[in-house]
Amino acid sequence: MPEGANFNSTLGTTLSREQVASLYGALGRQVRNGSWADFEVISDWAELVIEATGPILMHGSVADVLNRAEELVATEGFAGGSHRTAADAVLR
Repeated sequence: MPEGANFNSTLGTTLSREQVASLYGALGRQVRNGSWADFEVISDWAELVIEATGPILMHGSVADVLNRAEELVATEGFAGGSHRTAADAVLR
């Protein structure tokens, strides 16, 4: 796992932070409250923070980010909104 954040994303959706986090939980990721205003999503290969609204911000450390970014973005797609990731430019 990288020491610093290497994944940043914005998600324009009508879902709440908690609802977006629950999408990752449904896929088997560990989800917990990071503070009163954000959620953490943890897996073997990622540690992400979901915060803010309009748009929701998601950022953190992802192992092998170029190969995992598509999976993260696909999960965001389930939220029914638009997204933009820092990894998008690298993947195109």
